[in-house]
Amino acid sequence: MIEIYTSQMRIARLALLIAIALSAGIHTATAQPDPPEKTRALELFAESDQHYKAGEFEQAADLLRQAYDLYPEPLLLYNLARALEGLGDTEGAITQYERYLATATAIDDRGAIERRVATLKAQLEAAKPSDTAVAPPTSPPIVVSESPSRPPRRLPWVLAAGGLGVVGGGVVFGLVANNKHQAAIDEPVQAEAAKLQSTAKRYATVSNVMLIGGGALLVGGVVWAVLDMRRAHHDQTTTALHPRVEISPTYLGLAWDLP
Repeated sequence: MIEIYTSQMRIARLALLIAIALSAGIHTATAQPDPPEKTRALELFAESDQHYKAGEFEQAADLLRQAYDLYPEPLLLYNLARALEGLGDTEGAITQYERYLATATAIDDRGAIERRVATLKAQLEAAKPSDTAVAPPTSPPIVVSESPSRPPRRLPWVLAAGGLGVVGGGVVFGLVANNKHQAAIDEPVQAEAAKLQSTAKRYATVSNVMLIGGGALLVGGVVWAVLDMRRAHHDQTTTALHPRVEISPTYLGLAWDLP
């Protein structure tokens, strides 16, 4: 209410100046008429006052600038500041208020205007974005990659070793069978020779089974071990050169692990 009242008082004061200037021009037309710049400035002010009261602040500010260019009356700067405030141009209003305070010789309510300028500056400062905004925390990236490379299995070698042991057992049974066979040949008693020969056949059969089965286990274990070693080597090479996907809230891309 105080600011509105102050503004109205200033408008009334300037309107009074206009009336005095016009009346002086009527009664002393032959004495010292006002220069045309001042007369035009007063006309522009009167027109701007009508726009200001109608809420047409942009037109009012434009007319006040024209009036001040013609006749630099400091009070025009005050009214220009009020019009700029109505437009929302806070920086422009501060500039014109400060020009008015610097150029006017007698200001009754200088303190009130200075406080108004301080309030507008505080509003501008509060509206500035903060430079110390804390960046949102970023979660660690989620890595999607292949399973880590594994060492070669031991089972193929265990199988191969077992097969070798069976083959060894088959060789032993084969030697025993051969010894039994030779003993049967040398045995003069036919009955004992027949028993030895029968035992030799059984040992020979066991030897053949163990040699065949053990050999298969040995060959299979060795082949399995070789293939497993090659696969493990291939996995290590592929894992070292194969790209993986990294995903985070702010990043999505590929990465490689070089050997």
